[in-house]
Amino acid sequence: MDDIIFKDNFFDLLTIKKVFDYCQTLTHGKDFLDQQGIFKGKIIARQTSLGVTDIQELTQILDKTLELFNHSAKIVTVTHNRLYFPWDIHTDLIRADSYNPFYNVLIPLTDADSSTIIFNQYSTDYNEFYKYKQSHKQESNPIDLDTWNQNLSMCWPEDRLWLTIKQILPRQRAGQIVAFKRNFFHSSDQFHLRQNEPKLFLQVILDKKY
Repeated sequence: MDDIIFKDNFFDLLTIKKVFDYCQTLTHGKDFLDQQGIFKGKIIARQTSLGVTDIQELTQILDKTLELFNHSAKIVTVTHNRLYFPWDIHTDLIRADSYNPFYNVLIPLTDADSSTIIFNQYSTDYNEFYKYKQSHKQESNPIDLDTWNQNLSMCWPEDRLWLTIKQILPRQRAGQIVAFKRNFFHSSDQFHLRQNEPKLFLQVILDKKY
């Protein structure tokens, strides 16, 4: 399968709206405070774990997601994300309850003036970008400064020198599905500079089934 999968209008908007409405009622989420990054001391996100059968519409979305992978994937976790500030550069390769990493799936619940950026660089055994920098040379032709400033100015400036862009995905729209292999480094863009509202989406972590 392709490293990156993107489909507009993949999910029915009424189904997405019902999942959005359900997620608005949840109160058991966990806030993530930035301990040492660019947004130190700020709450980056509120994440809430979901069960695959919480509501019928969520089950329908997850079933259709697995169909996209010809049922060769299995669900590890489903999380509702309320993202206030962009996550920095990372992978989702390593998860404590995951053994055979496959795809990271993002399912927007609302429109947002924001894109996910996938880099060519990848990891084989860790999530953290600082580890990548410790064991790799700088790129001879890294991301140009204009593109960096327009999309990734919230990241540590020196990170640019180790990165090249694989794909900047289209703006987030309800009904889309975005999926990419979990070993690729990626980042949200600097949406917090363009809009006051958080990004709302489901994140589905998939393992290979076999």
